[in-house]
Amino acid sequence: FGTIGGGASRYDGKTWTTFSVKNGLAGNIVVSLLEDSERHIWFGTGDGVSRYDGKNFTTFTTQDGLVSNSAGSMLQDGNGYLWFGTDSGLSWFDNETWTTFTTQDGLAHNWTTSVLQDREGNLWIGTWEGISRYDGQTWTTFTTNDGLAHNVVQSIFQDQVGNLWFGSPQ
Repeated sequence: FGTIGGGASRYDGKTWTTFSVKNGLAGNIVVSLLEDSERHIWFGTGDGVSRYDGKNFTTFTTQDGLVSNSAGSMLQDGNGYLWFGTDSGLSWFDNETWTTFTTQDGLAHNWTTSVLQDREGNLWIGTWEGISRYDGQTWTTFTTNDGLAHNVVQSIFQDQVGNLWFGSPQ
């Protein structure tokens, strides 16, 4: 459970354990959580992202290559690489190096709120100015002009039959 100001809490069915900056977490405002394929837990905070291996935290910030320390969404793609949606663009981490994508690359807006990889391998990124689809080479933007209900997209989901769903705050 990510909290606003208290860190993150884990519940194992019986006991609550809280992790905070005192334990090595990047920040106490935790806005996104992810378990990767190696069973590491990733925490998106307002002060960077932290990876927890079950014993220790490793924190990544703009000094390491993350585009912004505010990571509100995270995804591990089918190749095992990590994507971090931030308030300043999208960061891709291949477990060694960081790559940044912004509006200069084709992203609809730098404030990214959600990220999903569909069954075909395309990335869908929710932003404050529509949806961006990235096929690994080309960016395509969808907005209200294309039929999207609202340009601010908070959440993305693909259902069992392959339909994509986009949630907006209004």
